[in-house]
Amino acid sequence: MSACEEEYETSVSRTQMKLTFYRRTDTSTVNMGVSDTLNIYALKTDSVLGSAGDSTTSAYSLPLSYTADSTVFILRKGAKNFVSDTLVVKYNAWAHFLSMDQGSVMYYNISNATITHHFISYMNIISKNVREVETENLRLYYVAK
Repeated sequence: MSACEEEYETSVSRTQMKLTFYRRTDTSTVNMGVSDTLNIYALKTDSVLGSAGDSTTSAYSLPLSYTADSTVFILRKGAKNFVSDTLVVKYNAWAHFLSMDQGSVMYYNISNATITHHFISYMNIISKNVREVETENLRLYYVAK
């Protein structure tokens, strides 16, 4: 490949959906990580996309598939006696051209999101637009025990 060809070569990069955990008590809601081991997997993969062991990590950036209109995540809390919730995110995806130098980036618009309720109490879609890494997209609430 010549230098000229390399200069005009484009690539597609993906933005990531940001989800944040909030702990609910009888009197308050606090932005806080799940105080137990937490692993996040995408369905049909064996890769751990997010992981925290006894941590206060409260936000995770997760990739969405650009070849499908939905991505399914498994959120697994606990090491030995674990409990899992399934998060299904449906969206529209499109490549947004930035420039010849930077190529394209994938943008998403979340149309719907659902979750089971084994340890997650409920969920809110904060921003449907998945474009900026720092923008919170989903907020998951769990009850402190």
